Amino acid sequence: MSTLVNTITMITTYVWIWLFCAWRTAAEYEEILHHDDVALGLFSTDLFSTGLENEDTPSANTWSIIGDFTEDQRSQYLNTDGAYQFKLVFSYPDGSTETFIWTQATWITDWVSSTGYEIIQIISFGDPDFDDSAYGTSHMFQGLSRSSNWRSYIDGSPTHSNWLHAVGVTELVDGADIPSTLQARDRYNMYTCSGEALYIWNPNSDAADGNLRLVDGSSELGDAIYAGRAEIYHNGEYGTICDDSFGSLDAQVVCRQLGYGTVLRFDYSSSSTATGQIWL
Repeated sequence: MSTLVNTITMITTYVWIWLFCAWRTAAEYEEILHHDDVALGLFSTDLFSTGLENEDTPSANTWSIIGDFTEDQRSQYLNTDGAYQFKLVFSYPDGSTETFIWTQATWITDWVSSTGYEIIQIISFGDPDFDDSAYGTSHMFQGLSRSSNWRSYIDGSPTHSNWLHAVGVTELVDGADIPSTLQARDRYNMYTCSGEALYIWNPNSDAADGNLRLVDGSSELGDAIYAGRAEIYHNGEYGTICDDSFGSLDAQVVCRQLGYGTVLRFDYSSSSTATGQIWL
């Protein structure tokens, strides 16, 4: 790709990059743990004592930097109410997802049940207004804390007596998947997912050179896909990325850097107009 230094006030002839990414998270969130695919391996038990796994290799199948958070660093992530905001995404083999967004006053590895827990949103298989309170207090999600279950690092089970909402697992349900949530219509059977990712919201996050975003797009298929025109931040403003030398590897980098999943496809489109800078 080549950098263009001229400012374009209205563009109709350039071809823009439109990306379709498997949905994960928004730009204000920072990924702190992921397990991409259980078929490719599990976390090591060292995670339980260190909170770290492949910390220098974020492209690894199992990855965690939770252990790097000192008490001083954690304080930088507190919102004005003195709480942390997290997002947990369970992914399933058919491409569907479940997403939990919440705040809690305690840190996720504290050996106590989370306090100050407040749910913001649960997006369950495309339903953006899902309510899991019908499961009862012993089964519904109530924030993350250290798990007393030897098979997972942290979990969202209030008493930790039920192996649900597991994060950082070293063993699978029936040797197959991660225990995620109860099935909505049957509280005695649970869903099991094939991957997961955990994020923390940074209230001090500001736009910086190299930041990426997707604009003028839309969500498709509920919470499964996000699409939009790719832009990059440089020299105090966002600018459009055109199609010059842009390929599948570039598309994959954009989707993953934004915190989404794998790129589903990318298109070249000249049907939209844009005002402002073209950086790439």
